[in-house]
Formats: sequence, structure tokens, C-alpha cells
Amino acid sequence: MWLEISHQISAFPSLELSFYSLLMKSAYELAMERLSKDAPIEKLTDEQKKEIAELNSQLQAKIAELEIAFNGKIEAAREQEDFNGVEILQQEMAGEKSKIEARFEDKKNAVRGT
Repeated sequence: MWLEISHQISAFPSLELSFYSLLMKSAYELAMERLSKDAPIEKLTDEQKKEIAELNSQLQAKIAELEIAFNGKIEAAREQEDFNGVEILQQEMAGEKSKIEARFEDKKNAVRGT
């Protein structure tokens, strides 16, 4: 019977794709099933979502402050054609940004309870 259906469907290539996609799961779907069995996704409460949103807002503000502080120094170094200084300042800014992001990620994980 499957052979007959398969033979009939192969006469219509557009149907063939949809028929087989109904029967077979994608690698993504299989991976997501395995992931949900290994580590089920916990739902966040409305309060947790609000706290995380507030933390994200604070994070964006901190990063904006950091960029304002460093961009002035970077621009001054560019005007003096101190390209080595520009690179050092950009690296410092990236390092500080990573520290801030890590600190806020820890706070968000605490809210999530992980």
C-alpha cells in the first residue's frame, strides 16, 4: 500500500515533498525533543519576566553610559592620530562591556532560579 501511495505521489513532485515532510521530522525537531527531555524549559512567572525586563533596561543604560564615556576618549585619541591608543581604548571598552553583561546575566539567572 505504501509503495502504491509513494508511486502515485512521486508523479506530483510538489505533493511528494509535503507528504514526506509529514512523515519525517527534521533534525531540528528531533534535537528539540531530546533537549526538552534532558532539560525541560521552565516557565517564568509574570513577576520574573518583569524583573528580567527591568534588568535588561538597566543593562542597556549601563552600556550606553560606558559607550558615552569611552567614545569621547576614543574620538580624542583619533584626533591626535593615536591609533594604538584608539585600539587600546576599544579593547578596554569591550572588556568593561563584557564584565557588565556577565554581571547582569548572573542577576537574571538569580531571578530565574538557575
